Amino acid sequence: MSFRFCSGSDDFMMRKSSINTAIYILAILVANYTAAWFIPLLNLNRR
Repeated sequence: MSFRFCSGSDDFMMRKSSINTAIYILAILVANYTAAWFIPLLNLNRR
Protein backbone atom coordinates (compact mmCIF):
# COMPACT_ATOMS: atom_id res chain seq x y z
CA MET A 1 0.00 0.00 0.00
CA SER A 2 1.36 3.39 -0.98
CA PHE A 3 0.10 6.65 0.45
CA ARG A 4 -0.05 9.69 -1.83
CA PHE A 5 0.53 12.84 0.19
CA CYS A 6 -0.30 15.18 -2.70
CA SER A 7 -3.88 13.96 -2.95
CA GLY A 8 -7.24 15.63 -2.35
CA SER A 9 -9.10 15.99 0.94
CA ASP A 10 -11.37 13.05 0.01
CA ASP A 11 -8.43 10.63 0.14
CA PHE A 12 -7.25 12.15 3.41
CA MET A 13 -10.66 11.74 5.05
CA MET A 14 -10.84 8.12 3.87
CA ARG A 15 -7.40 7.39 5.30
CA LYS A 16 -8.30 9.12 8.58
CA SER A 17 -11.49 7.08 8.97
CA SER A 18 -9.62 3.84 8.25
CA ILE A 19 -7.07 4.75 10.94
CA ASN A 20 -9.92 5.46 13.36
CA THR A 21 -11.46 2.08 12.50
CA ALA A 22 -8.13 0.36 13.17
CA ILE A 23 -7.82 2.11 16.55
CA TYR A 24 -11.42 1.13 17.37
CA ILE A 25 -10.80 -2.55 16.55
CA LEU A 26 -7.53 -2.48 18.50
CA ALA A 27 -9.28 -0.99 21.53
CA ILE A 28 -11.93 -3.75 21.43
CA LEU A 29 -9.25 -6.44 21.20
CA VAL A 30 -7.32 -4.95 24.13
CA ALA A 31 -10.52 -4.67 26.19
CA ASN A 32 -11.44 -8.30 25.46
CA TYR A 33 -7.91 -9.46 26.30
CA THR A 34 -7.87 -7.46 29.54
CA ALA A 35 -11.28 -8.77 30.59
CA ALA A 36 -10.19 -12.35 29.78
CA TRP A 37 -7.48 -12.36 32.48
CA PHE A 38 -8.88 -9.69 34.80
CA ILE A 39 -12.29 -11.28 35.50
CA PRO A 40 -10.83 -14.66 36.61
CA LEU A 41 -8.49 -12.74 38.95
CA LEU A 42 -11.49 -11.03 40.53
CA ASN A 43 -13.23 -14.39 40.95
CA LEU A 44 -10.12 -15.88 42.59
CA ASN A 45 -9.90 -12.96 45.03
CA ARG A 46 -13.56 -13.36 45.97
CA ARG A 47 -13.11 -16.92 47.26
